Amino acid sequence: MKVSGTPYNDPSCSSESLLKFFEHKNRTWEFMRPFFTSRGYDLYVASCLTELEQFPSAASVEPQQSPSYPYARRYCVTKEDFVFETIKPRAWAARDRRGYEVIIKAVSNEDATPELRALRFLQSDGIWDDPRNRTIPILDWFEAFGHTFIVMPRWGNLIRADFVTVGELVRYFHDLIETVAFLHSKGISHGDVGENVVIDAQTGNNYNAPKLAGLRGPECRYALIDFGCATFYSRDDGKLLGWRGDLDAAFKADVAEVAWSSKNHVMCIGPDLLPQLEFLLRAMEKEDSPTQPTAAEALQQFDAMCANLEPSDMEKQISAVWWNNHNGTYRAREQEIIYAPPYPPTA
Repeated sequence: MKVSGTPYNDPSCSSESLLKFFEHKNRTWEFMRPFFTSRGYDLYVASCLTELEQFPSAASVEPQQSPSYPYARRYCVTKEDFVFETIKPRAWAARDRRGYEVIIKAVSNEDATPELRALRFLQSDGIWDDPRNRTIPILDWFEAFGHTFIVMPRWGNLIRADFVTVGELVRYFHDLIETVAFLHSKGISHGDVGENVVIDAQTGNNYNAPKLAGLRGPECRYALIDFGCATFYSRDDGKLLGWRGDLDAAFKADVAEVAWSSKNHVMCIGPDLLPQLEFLLRAMEKEDSPTQPTAAEALQQFDAMCANLEPSDMEKQISAVWWNNHNGTYRAREQEIIYAPPYPPTA
């Protein structure tokens, strides 16, 4: 059983080929359903063989009402809120027999792929306990169908988690660049940071629903997922493994992507509080420049900027929700702030 071979990033791929790919993906996971059920995981169900959307199975137990770490805080109410959608063929959502939402992913085939090696190292003793290691927890590992599968708690994407205060933006950027700096200190480039940051709050995938404030407070956690593009030197034989052929270039690309993926929000801290922030972000983006800061240097510079912020500055409500990189203008908040309900829910 092969869980691979995706054509979605091939510009020459036809709609017919994509539909066949979706059908093959869904049939593959449906074939594996009895095995995962025997392991205590009820796979979500695709609405039809050619659809990407997956919903909890009718056979699943009721969801946990107030999950806590390592699981995500739950803000889903309806069945539709739990929908999981991914074009990636190696990942599928499930609910375990205790009612916790998880993601199951095939991370290797017959050989130990770079992703599997990176994850095993990051979850190892002495590495996993480092507070800078903000990678998604691995709940279970097992081998089946010629693959190694991992089980992760299903955390939420960042789209519906609203930024409200300066402190929320500061903590987000600090945590992100510190995590990348930690990976680099261990000789690992992630390779695809931008779309692979999750938060420990599951809010549903309705992108038209209003954003929720109050999810990014000091108690929130971020994590990096998907090390399929990781690059590093093997600890066994010293060979370079992974997506890029040059580790230094991979490190520089990570730094650039951190800046690129976060600047439109982080710049909303405002030049009155951090006048040098734009200079730092633009320097980080220049991966071809010899003066581009490393992740550790960028972290040091950012923390030094923020050292002078007073508690009242951190609690200040931001007035803009988006910074335009091209003309330097800010888009003001137009809709009212909607706060998430208290968590855990009150009786």
